[in-house]
Amino acid sequence: MDNIELIIGYNYLYDDTPLTVLEYLKGIRKESLLTYSISYCHDISNHDVFYEFVNKDDKGTDYYERIVTKVNDAYNRGEKIKILNNRTSLHLLELILSNDLNDEDLNLSDIEIRERLLKAYLLLNDEENSNGGDVSNPNEPIENLIIKISLRAELYKYDNLFYYWLAQIIKSIIFFQYAEQNLPKHLEIFLSEYNIKNWSKYIVYIHQITVTSITDYVKDRSAALSSIIIDPNDSEYDSKKLFIEKFCVPINYEKDEDFTALKSMPIFFNKDENKYDILFLPFFVGKIYSCLYFIFKDINNKLIGTSFHINEDVFRIKYGLDFSEKHLLNIIMGNAFKGKYKHLGAKELKDKVLPDYYIRNGNKILLIENKDNLILKGLMDKYDTEEFIDKLKQCFIESYSSDKKKIKIKAIKQLSNNICNILNGKWKSYDPNLKEKCCVIYPIIVVHHKEFTLSGINSKVNGWFKEELSSRGIDRKKVKNVTIIDIDTLIVYQGLLSESKNNIFNLIDEYWNNNNSNCKKKYSNEYEVINSLPGKYKSFDKFIYSKLNKRNIFTRQIKQYYKYLE
Repeated sequence: MDNIELIIGYNYLYDDTPLTVLEYLKGIRKESLLTYSISYCHDISNHDVFYEFVNKDDKGTDYYERIVTKVNDAYNRGEKIKILNNRTSLHLLELILSNDLNDEDLNLSDIEIRERLLKAYLLLNDEENSNGGDVSNPNEPIENLIIKISLRAELYKYDNLFYYWLAQIIKSIIFFQYAEQNLPKHLEIFLSEYNIKNWSKYIVYIHQITVTSITDYVKDRSAALSSIIIDPNDSEYDSKKLFIEKFCVPINYEKDEDFTALKSMPIFFNKDENKYDILFLPFFVGKIYSCLYFIFKDINNKLIGTSFHINEDVFRIKYGLDFSEKHLLNIIMGNAFKGKYKHLGAKELKDKVLPDYYIRNGNKILLIENKDNLILKGLMDKYDTEEFIDKLKQCFIESYSSDKKKIKIKAIKQLSNNICNILNGKWKSYDPNLKEKCCVIYPIIVVHHKEFTLSGINSKVNGWFKEELSSRGIDRKKVKNVTIIDIDTLIVYQGLLSESKNNIFNLIDEYWNNNNSNCKKKYSNEYEVINSLPGKYKSFDKFIYSKLNKRNIFTRQIKQYYKYLE
């Protein structure tokens, strides 16, 4: 886990009795509130802790001296603190969007506005900190503490937004290719609703709208373009305007758990300046691909009563199983390892009890389970680690069917079953050249949602996996730790994973050698946890980014998608 500063609240900087958050916000024009709150969402980590709230022109004022003095005193004490954080910034943004705060304009000066916003922000930090719960329980497993901190600090933090953006573009292209063959009527309606002639136009528009913001963001977050302006003289002005408005928040905004409404509509139309403000760039990037399922689901509902309608449960299975597992995963793994190793994919492994993908290089085997699971959005805000971990068990070990009558085994048990079959010589019909007596198995769980790659989760899941292997008497020398990998990581690095030196087998070995999670030390508070474990318990995705971040990812596997961006 990366070093994380402690989030400070109101009493850290002020000694008086505060007003409420809404009282501090009233009297400030909504446009000003939005401008500031959007800038807070950048969460600039390379600036002073009071960045965005104080500037050089404030020097000499009581406001300036109070904040700078207290922050400098904290630094001198060796404390690592912060004010801005994505969770509070997003909560403030939702609060502004969902409340009518313009009863009167108090004609406040800029410094008065910034101090009111600081006080409101600090109060929201207090709420955020109180929701986080206590992490000082000496008897709680260290993975649980790390997961609790990760839910607060990592869930809405994106280490490389450009790579995230690239993966969403590629997934969208692959989905549309799939829809052409499997959902032609749904695709026809989609094109009509978006007023575009073909799906490649969707990709082109998305690329044109986001590429400048993304490249600026990568260079300098503080200078990143946060608005979209469509030139009225653009020959496609009407089409682009209709397109971008599909992403705009409604006038009557209603907030929801886990910022669901913001994720669905991450753009605000600024009528005064005739521009479209990106509220939180990572949400806009995430929507490029994630929205397609919900759009096509809505289209499917409109087709009720026609021969094109697909049963709701079947539609989810078709999207999650048929596309995510049989199509997307197979394409990416095929691209990454084409012409190398022994491959068994969806065509060869048709039985449901078999793994989703199998690769063998000599005596080394990648055994892959694909899990396109979702965790209930309410859990993301509750910080209830016990309930969250219980949900992880349901996602990775076993769960009950909806009628509670049937147990559904999940990735850990599925992997264990197939490991037993491989080691017991029951895979000869699939891989005749397999020598099970000398093979080494690398079990992998491919996930499709960020919450499953938070720090601490892979270590926790691996603990359950080792318990399962032990209960079956499986020789641990023949089976590596289970590794959780985000599909986006496989997409971005697909051209590098079969290299002789940094191939996926060696990367997994190095990850677990460096990520030694056999730590038995107990910690008295969150601060000790944060500062004692900067490099442990991190996800494979964070590891591979730090390992390969200077490598050129634009291999032929990535370049094949360039033609859809023009």
